Amino acid sequence: MAARADNFVIRLAISADIPALRELIDKSVRILQREDYSAEQLDAALGTAYGVDTQLIADETYYVVEAVEAADERALAACGGWSMRKTLYGSDHGPCRDNSMLDPEGVFRAPGVDAARDCQLDSENLRRCRLCTRIPAI
Repeated sequence: MAARADNFVIRLAISADIPALRELIDKSVRILQREDYSAEQLDAALGTAYGVDTQLIADETYYVVEAVEAADERALAACGGWSMRKTLYGSDHGPCRDNSMLDPEGVFRAPGVDAARDCQLDSENLRRCRLCTRIPAI
């Protein structure tokens, strides 16, 4: 089920989105963080700290935001999600993966807030709206 807000559609990510998600995350990191990190640091982060976590897609806790263009064409504008798992961040290739469930009694977080994982944004949509705040549970 997709929700529509302004010219954007928010829906659950599916396995078929993975190639486009990889492109979006790469572009987002390389453009939006280039003033803060060297190319070498960005390269290192893109395989571990940043990347697609397919477990979140399988858990149905990862979303995509699509910009709706003319003739109802859609372009990926943002992605992000949350997790109920112990892995705090990172792609499938992150070094400290633990896909076991969080212990709800042993994790401190604000009431009603699950563990936010990440949000990546297409730089062309950066100022169009607060896309990442529209992704459920972040």
